[in-house]
Amino acid sequence: MAHQLRLLLAALRAYTRFPFIRRAPGAKSDDIARAGDALRYLPLAGLLVAIAQSVVYMLASIVLPHAVALLLAIGAGLILTGACHEVGWVRFCATLGEQPAARDSDACATNSTTDHATDSANRYPTDIASDSASDSASANWALPGAIGIMLLLMLRFESLAHLDADWIAASLICSATFSRACAVLGAPRASATDALIAMLLGAVPLALLANWTDDHLPGLLGLSIALISTALVRRLIRRSGALDAGATDKIGAGFDAATHTATRTATHLGAVQQIAEAGFLIGLLIALEAGPDDTLSTDDEMDFEQ
Repeated sequence: MAHQLRLLLAALRAYTRFPFIRRAPGAKSDDIARAGDALRYLPLAGLLVAIAQSVVYMLASIVLPHAVALLLAIGAGLILTGACHEVGWVRFCATLGEQPAARDSDACATNSTTDHATDSANRYPTDIASDSASDSASANWALPGAIGIMLLLMLRFESLAHLDADWIAASLICSATFSRACAVLGAPRASATDALIAMLLGAVPLALLANWTDDHLPGLLGLSIALISTALVRRLIRRSGALDAGATDKIGAGFDAATHTATRTATHLGAVQQIAEAGFLIGLLIALEAGPDDTLSTDDEMDFEQ
C-alpha cells in the first residue's frame, strides 16, 4: 500500500504542477524516473487537474461570459499540467511534418555531435550558409507542431463552448480522466496491469455520469470515439516511426537510453491523450446535440394545450 501511494505521489508530481503536491513530505529526486512506473495513476492526475479547472470555470462564470470562463479554465489546465501533454502532441505533429530524409539527417547529426564540435574552428562561408539552411529547416519542422496544437486547442474550446453550462464540470472531469487512461494503453513503459488499472480509474467518472443523468449514450459515445481516436493515433505512430523520431528530437549530446525512453513515453502520452480528449468531447457533443430537446417555452405549451 505504501508503495502504491508513493507511485501515486510520483505521478502527481510528474504530471501536475500543484505547489502543495511538489512540496509535500516524501518528495524525492527520482520522482520523474519513477513516473514511468506510476502511469497507472495518470487518470487520477487528470482528475485533480479537471476538478481545479471546474472550480475556475464556476467562479469565473459568475461574472464573465461562458466563453471567457472556458478560456480561463483551459488556461488553468495548461498551467497546472505544465502543458506536458500538449508538448508531446506538438512533438508528434512536428515529427509527422518531417520528411524521412530529414529524420535520417537529424539522427546522423545527433550521432556526429562530437565531430562537429571538433571541426567547429575550421568553418567556411559555405558552412555558415549551410547552417542558415538548417535553421530554416528547423523553422519548417516546428510549423506543423504549432498548427497542430492551435487546431487542437480551438477544437477543445469550441466543443466545450457548445455544451450547456451544467455539463462543463462533468465534461472536463470525464474527458480528462478517460483520455489519460487511453494514453496509458500501449505506452512504452506501461504494463498490462498498468493499462487495466488506468482504464478502470478512467471509467469511474463515466459510470457516475451515467448515474447522474440516467442516460448512458453521452458517456458511451464519448468513450467509443476516444478509443477509436486512440487506435488511429497509435497506428499512425507505428507506421510513421514518429515515436522513435520524436524521442531523438534535438536532444544533442545529452542523449542516452534513459532520455530516449522518457521522451518516447512523453510523446506517446501527449499525442494519444490530446486526441482522445478531443474525441471524447466530440462524442459527448454529438450525443447531447442528437438527444431529445426537453426545453419547451411557455408559448409552445399554450399552443400545445389548445
